[in-house]
Amino acid sequence: MLVFILPNFSNAATLFLSPSSGNYNSGGQMSVSVRINTESEAINAVDGTIGFNPDILEVSSVTKGTAVSLWVQEPSYSNKAGNVNFGGVILNPGYYGSNGNILTINFRAKGSGKAEISFKAGSVLANDGYGTNVLKAMSGASFNINVSSSQQLQDYPAQAPIAISDFEIFSSTHPDQDKWYSNNNPLFKWNVLSGVSEVILVLSRRANSPPIISYSPPISEKLLTDLDEGEWYLNARFRTAAGLGPITSFRFNIDTVVPRPFNIVRLDVDDLTNPRPELLFETSDATSGIDRYELTINGGKPVNILPNEASRVYAMPLQRPGEKTVEIKVIDKAGNSVSSMTKIIVKSVPIPKPKIKDIILLGIEADKAAIIKEETEAGALVREVLVREVLVREVLVREVLVRGEIEQEVLVEEMAAQKTVKVKAVVGDTFKLKSNNILGQISESQKSDELDLIKTIESPTDEDGGFEIKIDDLGVGTYIIRTYGKDERGAVSDTFSDVVLKVVDRSVFTQFVGRISNIFDWFVNLLSGGWFLIAVGMAIASLAILVAKRVIPFIINETSKIKFIASEYQVSKKLKKLDSKTKLELKILEKDIKKELELLNKIASHRSLHSDEQYLRNKLEKYYSILRKL
Repeated sequence: MLVFILPNFSNAATLFLSPSSGNYNSGGQMSVSVRINTESEAINAVDGTIGFNPDILEVSSVTKGTAVSLWVQEPSYSNKAGNVNFGGVILNPGYYGSNGNILTINFRAKGSGKAEISFKAGSVLANDGYGTNVLKAMSGASFNINVSSSQQLQDYPAQAPIAISDFEIFSSTHPDQDKWYSNNNPLFKWNVLSGVSEVILVLSRRANSPPIISYSPPISEKLLTDLDEGEWYLNARFRTAAGLGPITSFRFNIDTVVPRPFNIVRLDVDDLTNPRPELLFETSDATSGIDRYELTINGGKPVNILPNEASRVYAMPLQRPGEKTVEIKVIDKAGNSVSSMTKIIVKSVPIPKPKIKDIILLGIEADKAAIIKEETEAGALVREVLVREVLVREVLVREVLVRGEIEQEVLVEEMAAQKTVKVKAVVGDTFKLKSNNILGQISESQKSDELDLIKTIESPTDEDGGFEIKIDDLGVGTYIIRTYGKDERGAVSDTFSDVVLKVVDRSVFTQFVGRISNIFDWFVNLLSGGWFLIAVGMAIASLAILVAKRVIPFIINETSKIKFIASEYQVSKKLKKLDSKTKLELKILEKDIKKELELLNKIASHRSLHSDEQYLRNKLEKYYSILRKL
């Protein structure tokens, strides 16, 4: 048995005449348009027969409209029979509209009385591939033809009605006719053209409802207040000396009520270590419908969730261990929203923490880098480096490589059984300390007010559990690089290993002055047995103050392109003898004084030194000689 299912047309087309009424004098001219309202259906053919009383009216001409693209039966008329025939087709995709102009019939009133113009037959075929006749109704017109002596006494001269395209309704509060708005006080405006004597409006749930509320003189805007929810139409038409124009309809949609309240349910309560907790939530909106959901975790950046992702298991983004405040906001298509919140816990998995073995500065030649300090503070590896001739201040270290290893499999007791946790990767968080004081901060570095997370990098482990994490572009500051283990589900360990890297930027001359200030007290104690060297030290201190006030701006300008990373020297003021570290410090000081002398000599080769510069060079030569003898 074959069953043919034809399309279901909830709407249908209407053929109508415009204007539908009026008063005219005998002997006068009048024009009547044949129009179509497809009511949301696309059509591809229309035909009909119109009848009139040949004793009162006669056709003088017929003008083709714009709604039909090809005429299969040219418009024709017979004043003897009192009818007009037409038939045309519309090429794909067909015609869709509420006021399509098929043709205009121009009449002359030759008699008097009531002139009825009506449809005798007609059909409208849908553009559906079946040729379905969707004609629902045909609406005619009725005119009063009055007797006139020498001139026309009609109220409205015979003219064609004003085209609908001349009248456009727009709204600043509800501009898009397809969208929903939560504002239930819409404002509408339109342009009142010359010759319009009256504006007629009606608010309706349907398009093309006949307007009944008249405004004369015509108004150019209308504010509607406190409307109910749903789909509305503002229907308007205009009157001129030619009569009533066609109806213009403007659709607008209102939704003022938030979606239904809802709850969030966690489904995977039997496995609280799941790094992607599984949630279930759903709600609905009766009027405009759900537009989207937004998920936020601990007040972070919202994550959009599509409506079709609700009502089924939703896996959260990867989470680290700890308590999470989860908020889901649902937003309807008008922007109304309602939220639901819950707290969930992600328990830690006993993944071993990585073991950091080394930290390497890549891209810096060996002769331009030296390890100044390497020790352990509060359980973390601390490394300070000296890098010379780095000319970019914003990015001093192009790349840092952290190397280490981690156990790849861990046996975990779970209930009465055991399972193996496999470590697949190492995650590295790079924090920047908000102050340069490392001591006392490493052990407290989990506090969010002391650290700024600037980068998170994940690196897979090799077959032996080894890993390498590369961190790019570090500027001035103190950094904590914290590493965690990560299993095959994405769960991250709650234990970690730290490495600290301190980056300092100073010009050659600035470092020299700073070193003099920080080391001078130690130097005095070290050489306290000799009055001459003490006097030299005091002179150096006075000289440093003089230089800071008068020569620094000039020297810094001359050396602006020579920059490097230097460590802060931590020395004891009570040290009484020269150990190996102290000798290294004095050696570096000697080299820096030599560099300053070379710079001043280079300046002197181009121009004469100022008196302050000459004085500085003489003193530096004297101090350099003393240091050479130590």
